[in-house]
Amino acid sequence: MLKSNNTVLNIVFAALVGLVLAAGVGEAMRRLFDGYEMLSWPLVVKSGETVGKRASGADKINGVALALAGEKPGMMTLFDRQPVLPDLKPIPEILKKRAAASPKMGYHANYVYNRNFVKNNSGNPMFFGADFPDRVLTYDPPGKATLPRYRHFPSARLTMGIQTNRYGWRGPDLTVDKPENVIRIATLGDSTTLHQGSIRISYPEFITYWLNIWANQKGYDVLFQPINTGRESINSENVREILRTEVAPFEPDYLLFYGLGNQWDLYNLVGVDEAVGFGGNAADKYYGQSKMAAFFIGKLKSVSPWLATAGWLRRRLGAVSGGQGGEPKKPAQHWRQPVGWDEMTPDVRKLNGVPQFQMYVDDLDDMLTQSKNMGARLIVQSFKFLAYDGLRLDMKKQSNIYNYLNRQYFPYSYKNIKRVADIRNRIFKNWAAINNVDFIDTSKMMPDNPALFLDAMHNTQSGVKLRAWAVFLKLLPVVEADLKTGRLPRPDQGPNKTHPYMAPPKLEKISDITGK
Repeated sequence: MLKSNNTVLNIVFAALVGLVLAAGVGEAMRRLFDGYEMLSWPLVVKSGETVGKRASGADKINGVALALAGEKPGMMTLFDRQPVLPDLKPIPEILKKRAAASPKMGYHANYVYNRNFVKNNSGNPMFFGADFPDRVLTYDPPGKATLPRYRHFPSARLTMGIQTNRYGWRGPDLTVDKPENVIRIATLGDSTTLHQGSIRISYPEFITYWLNIWANQKGYDVLFQPINTGRESINSENVREILRTEVAPFEPDYLLFYGLGNQWDLYNLVGVDEAVGFGGNAADKYYGQSKMAAFFIGKLKSVSPWLATAGWLRRRLGAVSGGQGGEPKKPAQHWRQPVGWDEMTPDVRKLNGVPQFQMYVDDLDDMLTQSKNMGARLIVQSFKFLAYDGLRLDMKKQSNIYNYLNRQYFPYSYKNIKRVADIRNRIFKNWAAINNVDFIDTSKMMPDNPALFLDAMHNTQSGVKLRAWAVFLKLLPVVEADLKTGRLPRPDQGPNKTHPYMAPPKLEKISDITGK
């Protein structure tokens, strides 16, 4: 009997070991496929080509790049080259520990927040809710400014995957003083300018790299430097203040504005005829997600920061029904045309009824004034968003895009999303025209190829390179003209050894800031 019991125990033990090993192998494979470090705890994005290898087939972009080059096919020798990948810095222990202690907030717990913003918004669960630590990383803004609301931790590799210089920006280090014969290109925008953690080379790094090769070939004794000030989930008000308080002392020569993906006005332009909510939870309810699936999604959410397998299962359970990747049925909706509007040629001085777009115009006006005061040339781009009526996606490779469009942007149809995106780009174009500002139609030049996207607006590494190429080709004649006329290079106007507002971050108790 004892022998029999031992046999049963051995079988059970062997089965448990087998399950653990299988789960471990499955987790390892999931981490490998989704681009996470193998031994990270919690999950850390591994900086590489792409997350989830979703750029399959996107490396075959030479034909598109050649078409963009037009009558200058010799330029393709530049496209074939790219910067050497920098060595990765270690993740500081303070960032690891804060992210590990805050699985719900994740890398957001490691933002370096504007101290005034913390004081005014400490009770806002959107920013400091869930399991946010009782201490917050802060910086001191000038005066009572509450924007920009945060920066990234400097001189480190972040748990989200990106690597920063001493100012918390992506890209190489630089001094506040501009060296002789240096031309600086500052890029202004959100996460589509910063890029995801899986992207090793940002679009301004490609552009300045190609410009430096071109300048050397042409015999210009200049050096182009990138300043990538992009950060996630910000609007044009933040961008305006980033330019004013962070970028200005570096005396940039060009300002490339791109975005912003998060600043929409869908609600004021598209009416929904059915009583449904907005976002993922509303999509789950509308498409009749089972209570069991909802239960497991909730449970998986709490462990997703730790296990790649849990995140994968959560995405699969949360996907709305899409058949072969086509758009699922959406609630009935109608277009709400603002009074006095011309959709095809919107008057940027009369954007009544669309406050988010009016914010764009007001802040671009401010940025234009700033650019003139600092002697820089502001260049505005259209924004590429992957959505159009009839879009079909490969559910095995492009489920991220599918979920992004049909959950995050529920209940809006692809047709209406594109319609609003097109209006936004016409506003940028019209604003640039009436203000005599250079405009680059980046959206028009980027193909509607899902393999170039991680989701509907963030690019894979191949997509980043192609987007950079499109901008480079339009920027090059502007740069060449400025070099020939002597506008550039410009000597440094205000020597500064240190930045007036970008001291190292502090770690403070939130209660000490708020006095509560």
